[in-house]
Amino acid sequence: MTVGRPREFDINQALEAAMRLFWSQGYEATSLQNLLKAMGISKSSFYEAFGSKHQLFEQCLTLYANTLIASFREDLQKAKSGLIFIEKVMKSLVEEASSKGEKCGCLMVNTTNELAQRDKIIAKLVANGTKSLQGVF
Repeated sequence: MTVGRPREFDINQALEAAMRLFWSQGYEATSLQNLLKAMGISKSSFYEAFGSKHQLFEQCLTLYANTLIASFREDLQKAKSGLIFIEKVMKSLVEEASSKGEKCGCLMVNTTNELAQRDKIIAKLVANGTKSLQGVF
C-alpha cells in the first residue's frame, strides 16, 4: 500500500458528477476537461483515483445500474402488488419522457447505442446490468 497525500475530494460525489455528465453528453462527447470541471478535481487526482476515462466510465455505468436496480427493488418491496409496481414504473417513465427538463434517457441504452458494438468490456457491463434489472421484474 502506498502512502501519499489524503484525497481532497469525496470520491462518491466525483463519481456521481461524472456519471451525470456521461449520461447527459455521452462517452465520446465528454472530454477530460469536462470531467475535471464537473468533478471538481485536478488531473493528477483524476488519474490517481480513476486511472483513465474508460475506467471511470466503467465505474459510472456500474453505479448507474446498481442505483437503478436498488431503486426498483425498493419500489417493488413497497408496492402492494406486482401490478401496482409495474404501473408505477410505467407512469414514471411516461412522466420523465413528457417532462420539460433535460431528457437523458437510460444510460445503459445510450451506452449500448454508442459503445457496446465496439467495446467488449462495456458490452459486458451493459449485459450484466440488464440481466440484473431483469431479475427485478
